[in-house]
Amino acid sequence: MYNKIKTIYPDIMDADFDIQDNSDGKGAFISRWDDVRQQPTTVELASVDTTSLEKSIQVINNRVKSYDTIQDQLDTLYWDGVNGTTNWIDNITAVKTKYPKPIT
Repeated sequence: MYNKIKTIYPDIMDADFDIQDNSDGKGAFISRWDDVRQQPTTVELASVDTTSLEKSIQVINNRVKSYDTIQDQLDTLYWDGVNGTTNWIDNITAVKTKYPKPIT
């Protein structure tokens, strides 16, 4: 539901709405809407396809978990410069190859 709302209104602030699920089998719903724009209808929300967005988010999460820390990357870059090696770009390329961006 959150991704569908953000797809319809990409600039909406999280503080402007709440999503609730009462675990009653009816699913999530918008329980509070404070944005000046019209609240999306159930039909509008149902028509939003977030598959590509969700795949992109998963790729980003996988990449973030796989990359070395910034400190380690900077150290690798330094030593690549000193030693004439390509370890940093090799590591980055390996992660990007393992987790490619989804084709849209």
